[in-house]
Amino acid sequence: MPRVLNADEVEITPFTVLVQGVGYLIMMGVANLLYSLGPLSERLVRPANADRYRQLCYRLGFWFSVLLPSSIPLLLTISVLFFPGSRKQ
Repeated sequence: MPRVLNADEVEITPFTVLVQGVGYLIMMGVANLLYSLGPLSERLVRPANADRYRQLCYRLGFWFSVLLPSSIPLLLTISVLFFPGSRKQ
């Protein structure tokens, strides 16, 4: 049976909001850096077929951006389904 949290157990303080905000800004910077790697890689690689290279890079970047945030819930789901007794309550 899942455990229900009481309002007294949840801590939302200005510090936690600040930490979450700073973490968000850092991750937005990382996302922009990765986004900028496409044009930079095209300059470095100089592919013969630029349109095909751009489509490939776009697809790889798209699927990476979809799978990365989904990886944590997927790993948690796998751990609950296949290792149900490993979590201590």
